[in-house]
Amino acid sequence: MIQFNKYISILLISLTGLNNIYAQTLSVQAKVDTNIILIGDQVNLYLEVNQPKSFQLNFPLLNDTIVDKIEILEDLGRDTIQTQDSNQILLRHKYLITSFDSGIYVFPPFKFTFQSYINSTIDTIATTPMYFGVMTMALDTANPDQIADIKLPFKAPVTFREVLPWALIGYFVLFIVSFMVYYFEKRKKNEPIFIRRQKPVEPPHIIAYRELDKLKKDKLWQKNLVKKYYSQLTEIIRIYIEGRFFIRAMEQTTDEIIMDFENSNLIDFNLLDTLKNMLQLADLVKFAKVIPLADENTKCLKDTYMFIDKTKQVFKPVENEIKKNEELVASEVANEVNLINS
Repeated sequence: MIQFNKYISILLISLTGLNNIYAQTLSVQAKVDTNIILIGDQVNLYLEVNQPKSFQLNFPLLNDTIVDKIEILEDLGRDTIQTQDSNQILLRHKYLITSFDSGIYVFPPFKFTFQSYINSTIDTIATTPMYFGVMTMALDTANPDQIADIKLPFKAPVTFREVLPWALIGYFVLFIVSFMVYYFEKRKKNEPIFIRRQKPVEPPHIIAYRELDKLKKDKLWQKNLVKKYYSQLTEIIRIYIEGRFFIRAMEQTTDEIIMDFENSNLIDFNLLDTLKNMLQLADLVKFAKVIPLADENTKCLKDTYMFIDKTKQVFKPVENEIKKNEELVASEVANEVNLINS
C-alpha cells in the first residue's frame, strides 16, 4: 500500500511539471496599433502566438465583425517570426479594422484550439479582453450646429482612361464636321467627292515586248514544247492587235483577223502578209500537229517583233506639240503682218 501511494505521488508531480512546461512555452496575445482612433480611421489588429516549432495550434476564425460596430476590412494574412529561442516561433495574424460609430468597445477573448499534451484532447487557450475606443471629430464650439465631414475631400488626379473616351468623342465630332464642310464644298463646285486615281495603262506595244522577251527567255520550242510556244506567241500578237487596232482578235479566227485588216487598210500589204503567214503556221502546229523547222520557229518570233515595231503607236511629247503650235501661230501672225504692209 505504501509502495502504491509512492507511485501515485510521482505521477502527480510529473503531470504538474508538464503543466508548468506547457504554461511557459505557449502564450497568445491580441493587440492593436493604438487603442484609441478617430471615427473612420483604420488600424491593424494582431493575433500572436508564441509556441514551440513542433506545436500545432489553430487560430480563431473571424468574420466581418469582431464585436458590434467594429468591422474587419481586410484579412492581411499570417507571418512566421523567428524568436531568440531557437525552439520557439512567433505566429502573427493581421487584420485591418475600423469603426464608424463612436464609443468604448471591449474585444472579447480570442480563443485558440490545440491538442493537449497531457490527455490528447482538444483544449483551448484565450487572449485577455481588450478595450478599444472610437472618438468623434472635435466640434467647432463657435458653430456647434455645423456638420463637418469625417475627412476633407481631396482631388484625385485625372487618369488617361478617364480622358480617352472624351478625346475619342471630340475627334469623331471634328471628323464629322470636317467631312460635312468638304462635302458641301464639293457639291457647290459640282466636283466628285472621291477621286479615284487609276494606274496609267501601259501602251500595247510595251506589254507585247515584255511578253515576247519572256517567251524568248523560256525557250519552249527548244524544249520540244512547240505547241505551247505557238499558243503563247499567237496570244501575245492577238492581245496586241486588240489594244492597238481595236479588233476583237482574241475571239476571231485567223481568216477573220486578216479580213478585218484587209477591209480597214490599217497596215500595208507586206505586214499583213507577214502576219498571215505567222498565224497560219501557228494554226497548223496547234490543230494539225505540224512540226516546224527550227529556222521557222525563230523567224516567227522575229516577224512578231518586226510587226509590232512597224505598227506601234508612238505619242509625241506634249512639249514638242506645244512648241510646234507656237511656231505655227507665229508664222500665221507674220503672214498677216506682211499682207498688211503690202
